[in-house]
Amino acid sequence: MNSLSASEQEPLNDGRIISYFLVSSIVLFLYDWILMLPAEIKFVWNTKLRPLNVLYILQRYMPFIDTIAFASTASLVRPMNPDTCRVLVNISGWMSLAGIALTEVVLTVRTWALWENDIRLSFGLPIFFVCCWAPSFYVLHVFLQTQTFIPSPFPQEFGCTYLGGQSVFYLCWVLLTVYEAGMLLLMLIPAIKSFRSGRWFTLTRTVYRDGITYYIVLFA
Repeated sequence: MNSLSASEQEPLNDGRIISYFLVSSIVLFLYDWILMLPAEIKFVWNTKLRPLNVLYILQRYMPFIDTIAFASTASLVRPMNPDTCRVLVNISGWMSLAGIALTEVVLTVRTWALWENDIRLSFGLPIFFVCCWAPSFYVLHVFLQTQTFIPSPFPQEFGCTYLGGQSVFYLCWVLLTVYEAGMLLLMLIPAIKSFRSGRWFTLTRTVYRDGITYYIVLFA
């Protein structure tokens, strides 16, 4: 390691930092899963199987798969050949975006319910969802197709080595921000109405508090 030049050490340092963030995110993910598992068993696994239950289970457990795939690419295992790297990155990318999209479906249904199944949202929300998420999947496709991997040039470099690709992935986050902004607005409108009308019960307050806080954090 000490015999490498500064320019050669830079990608190694970057890979190490990515690994640290990856391990931190995995620990937080597992902590959240363990924390919520008792409630999940009570309200999801021990109830009648419904479409929303299936949707919840899918978006809840898909991250286990894409997390393992991504962890394998980020300096946690021995150096990999470029073909293996491409497969793992594709799995991680598609499952990550699909998991986020499924989560947004669950939250969108909640927003629709808070509007008391308003007919306008019955048509408007699916259209808004498709307009934001269909381009996101296309952008991800373009991004993954242009990614290039090379064998590790350094024996100390584990995992996959990226050569580069088309920098379009940020558009997925732009579209997600637009969608979150719309959902936040749709959460605020009925929340204000409920507060003004005096229908501010404990359950209502909890739903709006958690929902609005979630969207504000993601939007920020």
